[in-house]
Amino acid sequence: KTMEERKKALEEELKKLNENIVTKEREHNEWMKKVKGKGGEIEWLEKQFASLEVKVKRLDQLNSKAIKILTVEEVKETMRLEGVREDALQILGTNGVDGEALVDLEESDLGMKIGLIGRKQVQFVAERRREGRMNEELKGAEGWDVDQVEKWMTENGMKEEGAKMKAEGVDGITLVRLEVRDLIEELGVGVLKRRKEIISKIDGLRQGKKDKNGKEEEVPKGTNANPPPQQQQQEKSSNPNQFK
Repeated sequence: KTMEERKKALEEELKKLNENIVTKEREHNEWMKKVKGKGGEIEWLEKQFASLEVKVKRLDQLNSKAIKILTVEEVKETMRLEGVREDALQILGTNGVDGEALVDLEESDLGMKIGLIGRKQVQFVAERRREGRMNEELKGAEGWDVDQVEKWMTENGMKEEGAKMKAEGVDGITLVRLEVRDLIEELGVGVLKRRKEIISKIDGLRQGKKDKNGKEEEVPKGTNANPPPQQQQQEKSSNPNQFK
């Protein structure tokens, strides 16, 4: 190569090197801005974690007590720490639900004063508290969030109903506890054939059958999404123990 060609090649390499340095400096500066900006977020997360530790400790204290000796306020506190909606807690308090009442509490006792999600949340916590399963992790479909429920419904040919469930806040805990009357009264599924299809799919989840993706889902025992006809008939009649 001539001196001129070598000079030109070196100039090109130097130009690329300078461009690379500028790019690296820009990336470094952007990274430093993000790190500084995370300071407040990290502090917030630390506070949230500390608050969660306090809640977990208190929940452990409540769970260590025999269920029958829980006061009305302790039942409400347990439910609140487990994420039960505040409107449901107010009705439990108004009706004097203490630990002894919680032992025999059925969803049908709650009546329609408590909304669908609140009823299923109360039912879920009451079941776990009675059975001593408070520290168990959620398994299978019971651990789904509202988006996962909608996705499962859509994948199983129930897109419209899935969108409705998402709008109503139906998560996995609620899904596996849905009954025929919930579909009619709360979710507006008026077509009999459609209700049967939905309940059949939910039964499959609850019984550990494989879903459309070939995965087997575990759902807690003791839930019955499709009760026998006699029980359904009884549910249609008014329950004298329903909350006022």
